[in-house]
Amino acid sequence: MIRLGINLWHRDLRRLEKLLEEAQTLGINHAEISADFPFGVTELESFEAMAKVCRERGFTLSIHAPWHEISLASPLEELRAASVEITKKVVRNAYRVEALYVVLHVTSSQPVCRGRLFERCVDAARRSVAELSKAAEELGLYLAVENVGDPCCGRVDQLSRIVEPPAYACIDVAHAYSFEEDPQRAVREVKMHDMLARWVSAIGRDRVLAIHLHGVRARGKKLETHLEIRGDMLDPKAFAKEVSRCARFLVFEVFKKLDGSESDISSIASIVRELRSWILVYA
Repeated sequence: MIRLGINLWHRDLRRLEKLLEEAQTLGINHAEISADFPFGVTELESFEAMAKVCRERGFTLSIHAPWHEISLASPLEELRAASVEITKKVVRNAYRVEALYVVLHVTSSQPVCRGRLFERCVDAARRSVAELSKAAEELGLYLAVENVGDPCCGRVDQLSRIVEPPAYACIDVAHAYSFEEDPQRAVREVKMHDMLARWVSAIGRDRVLAIHLHGVRARGKKLETHLEIRGDMLDPKAFAKEVSRCARFLVFEVFKKLDGSESDISSIASIVRELRSWILVYA
């Protein structure tokens, strides 16, 4: 059965009990905790406390590894190796709090990533993922590489080469729109279940572990993500059917309402209920 999840940050500690209670009323039973230095990296007391409350409420856990200044696809070997060591520390911390898997961003900001020499970044990414997936596997954890809306290693043809066993993919549906030929047009015309199906087909259903879901809209020439999910983009029945074919976890990463204000559980309540009802049909 697919587990539905929410993303938690260190800022959620102050309202954690209420947040989890509201989530449970919707059938949410998984939490993905974001490590953000020092939280979850070197500051472990509050990190472990958050995880403990989640487990006591019956939530399973995953950990989103930090991404600021982490360059797992850097062609500069010293920088890549340092990023791997920091991430290994987070993998060990994930094991300590009984997480099931760890999510990674695998990117670099080197200019070569955006030009004809991008293969150097892909090769570096593959080495990093191989090292980290081995470290995770030794601890009994899964490793999931997320596609991000970044020119480096963000395209589906790149991700499909980076995600090699025992690593898995975490497909962020909103981020996937960034790599369409015309992203603004894609946001208007391509439904989320169709976008997900394209990426699953390229990566392989057996290599997808988790899905990240949030809204996306065009703002000028840029895409804005982590928004409320618009009804015109998401067909709950079709999306639930596609998710049921591949993933074990569906995590909501909605941080902002369409008016720009901070979101809360009520922002996703309606869509969670609809998706959950259809997932139960297809499970």
